[in-house]
Amino acid sequence: YLERLQGYLSVVILGNESVIPQDINKELQDVEIKRIYSESLYEECWLFMKEIWNNGTSRAVLTTPRHADIYRAYQIAMDEGLPMVVCRGNVTSASIEAIEEMTKSNTSLTQVTVVGRVEDDYMRALREAGVLLKEVSA
Repeated sequence: YLERLQGYLSVVILGNESVIPQDINKELQDVEIKRIYSESLYEECWLFMKEIWNNGTSRAVLTTPRHADIYRAYQIAMDEGLPMVVCRGNVTSASIEAIEEMTKSNTSLTQVTVVGRVEDDYMRALREAGVLLKEVSA
C-alpha cells in the first residue's frame, strides 16, 4: 500500500498507532501526514469532515450506531454525496469547534439529515450553531 501513497501530497489517517503504526511517517517522508484519533467516534467523524471538506459542505448526515440506521444513513450519504457522522462516544469540545468552524466556512453547514433516534446531546451543538435538523426514519 505504501507505493500507492507515494504520489499524494497529504494523507489523513483515522485511528491510533495500532491501526497504522507511527513508522509510516518514516516511510512517507515527503508526504504530509495527519492522524485523527479520539475515544469518540462522533469527534473523529467531525474532525475528518472538517479536514476533508476544507471549503465546507452545506449538508451532512447524522446517524445512531444502530446497523439499520447506519445502512439508511449510508444510502442517503452516497445518493447525495454527503459526509456521514455516527453518534457514538462523547460530544467533545473538539467536535463542537469543528461544527462551529463548518458553519462559518466558504460553503457553510446549514442542514443535517438525522437518521434514527439520535440523542439530544449530539444535536444540541448543531442547533446552537444554527443548523437545520431534518429527521428521516430508517
